Amino acid sequence: NNLESHPPFFDDDNDWEFVFRIFNFNYKVLPQDRLNFRIGHFEIPFGLEHVINTNGTLRDYLHGQNLGVKADWGISVNGSLPLIEYEISASRGSGNAWESRGDPYVFAGRVGTHNNRNIVVGVSAMEGDVYSRSSPGEVVDRNRVGLDLRWYLGRYGVFAEHSIGEDEGSDVKSSLVELNFTNSDAAWLSYVQYITVSRDTASGHQNRNTALKAGIKWDWSRRWDVSAQVSHDINKSGGAPESNIFAAQIRYRF
Repeated sequence: NNLESHPPFFDDDNDWEFVFRIFNFNYKVLPQDRLNFRIGHFEIPFGLEHVINTNGTLRDYLHGQNLGVKADWGISVNGSLPLIEYEISASRGSGNAWESRGDPYVFAGRVGTHNNRNIVVGVSAMEGDVYSRSSPGEVVDRNRVGLDLRWYLGRYGVFAEHSIGEDEGSDVKSSLVELNFTNSDAAWLSYVQYITVSRDTASGHQNRNTALKAGIKWDWSRRWDVSAQVSHDINKSGGAPESNIFAAQIRYRF
């Protein structure tokens, strides 16, 4: 209701929509998880989001504002080898709904060290025409390369992601740093994020959006969790008003 920056699958600031989150089938082709084949609606394999999976929660990373699509309909190959884990995908490029107008598509992939290490490093790449009903031709020509890092120090975690690329030939840079803490029984998670996204304009200027977020999550049982988050815009480009947003969420999984 009256949501100024609404998700792209909403038609306007006041709307409702049935949303697909993660809905896919991953078939094991080779033993020991060396090669799998995935089909359905899955997160684009890029950056921190691919391994943390914040879909449906208040905590988020850079997929939406950076790639323009978070989860997409498509296929992928994925698996775990002695030194690396990987996923490479081809998808529709239209996000929650299957849209063929403008002939969108996304090719993406991430290769990283194993997720059970104290230090995890990943390299990602993405190229495609991402569906956008507000753009000429209804697609945005977009490419990215990125590096992500997770460093665990006991119950503390330091996460970082940086990517560079282009939207319709204009340079784009995105960065995120997160400090998080999990208590001894993993019931409580708290985090602070600093996010900055800069885009070059046709006139030679640079638009920069910077935000600070702080949140907390409580898993009070196997099925229930409660979350809250505060977001503060440090800087908004184009004269857009800076905002402070408080969000709360209760989730039940069955």
